[in-house]
Amino acid sequence: MNPYTYCGNNPIGAVDPTGMSLVYTIGRPPSEPGIFTTFTGTDRSGYDFTMDPLTHATYMLSPTWGEWVTDMASDDGLLRWSEEDYTSRAGAKMSHADTMAMAGDLGAGARLAFWSIQALIHLGIYTEDEIRRLEDDWGVTIAYRDVVYVRPEKYPFLTYGAKNKQIDWSWDIAGRPRYSEADESEMWMITLHPIAALAHELMHALDDMLGNTNGPTGLGTRGYDWLDSRAITMQNRTQAAMMEWNIEWYTSWRLSYDAWMRPNPMSVSVGTPGNRGSAPFRGR
Repeated sequence: MNPYTYCGNNPIGAVDPTGMSLVYTIGRPPSEPGIFTTFTGTDRSGYDFTMDPLTHATYMLSPTWGEWVTDMASDDGLLRWSEEDYTSRAGAKMSHADTMAMAGDLGAGARLAFWSIQALIHLGIYTEDEIRRLEDDWGVTIAYRDVVYVRPEKYPFLTYGAKNKQIDWSWDIAGRPRYSEADESEMWMITLHPIAALAHELMHALDDMLGNTNGPTGLGTRGYDWLDSRAITMQNRTQAAMMEWNIEWYTSWRLSYDAWMRPNPMSVSVGTPGNRGSAPFRGR
């Protein structure tokens, strides 16, 4: 018997303590209207528009968050949004979408970063306030690369640099092991989604802002493991929340639920938005 049956085969994103009613602990259930926020605005021709991805034909076939981000960040998507849309939302400064939009040269990388941040906000992984504090108070930016490597053997690789407060990130993640050669501990490298990778690095940035540079006292050299565990928790929460939106698409790959999750032996708590159980904010 599958021990996760009562929580919808999603032990990270949902619980069912009574066995009678499923309760989602991350974001919202996929059947609940509005999990994709409806955006309204005025396009560059002066016409008002409403964009609801739930009614977009693409999502009737395979409604995944990855497709939502790439559609929003596409050249067609660019025509839907005014300069104000790209300069007023949380994540605009971090992704450089604000300055690029004002200069009339909003690159694809900045758009992908910007809409990935919007996805993380609407999935309930991070709040707008946390993103704004990271970009306004701590000066965190995303350097979009043509490709990043999942392992540090090659440069550039997925990372947050505390010295320059910069996240190296890309929609194209390379250096993944071959499926036929990967052991159980490496499967997460194959299934890692760029949005979840960004969630991981944002947690490192948040811990840096909160003063958790070495982890709790007494851990010594294991302080980095403690910090990485918090980032892995956010990564796995993102993967789980994305899976919950279209579990059929993910199960079609015939992989176990655990194959989409990164092993996290320490399983350190990340608290809740606004209360991450961390040191007081240090200021910039």
